[in-house]
Amino acid sequence: LTRGLTALCSGLLQIKGESLCFLVVYCPIFLNNFLFVLAVEKFYRLSLECLQDKKLALQSALFFCFTPASIFMSANYTEPLFAYLSFAGMLEVERVNAKDAAEFNLSSVRCIATASVFFCLAALTRSNGAMLGVVYLGYSTLTFVKNVYEETGRVDFFSKTVLKRVIMVASLMSLFVCLA
Repeated sequence: LTRGLTALCSGLLQIKGESLCFLVVYCPIFLNNFLFVLAVEKFYRLSLECLQDKKLALQSALFFCFTPASIFMSANYTEPLFAYLSFAGMLEVERVNAKDAAEFNLSSVRCIATASVFFCLAALTRSNGAMLGVVYLGYSTLTFVKNVYEETGRVDFFSKTVLKRVIMVASLMSLFVCLA
């Protein structure tokens, strides 16, 4: 990604020599800072979805910005891209979990499929992304079963709603594991 951006900038601006070295050094920093801002925005939205409290979500995002490890978000590492993709995947899963369990429909399938794509891209960015995706999609399934139990007082694992959800998440998890 950074090589492509550097090549694009040097080609568009007709840069050679020492200025090209400047681009090689500073393009990744600019790119990673931009990705970090996007990751913070996704983290804020994820916190807002989970916590349902704007003040607490904002504080969480600020703590994410000012952790000692945030220095890696500006260096030429894959952390900001991984954070963005991971938070985007988690946000899609939480959107499904926030819906009523009985409303499992095409929109829910799209959210889980989008989450799987984000987790696959995260796994391509860093190897620990594969485990993150499997764990989070499994968590989504367990949360769904818990929500069904809380609404109905029982879980009929062979009901059409539960079977559709389990089969869909299992097939997406299989696809995710194969791609990762």
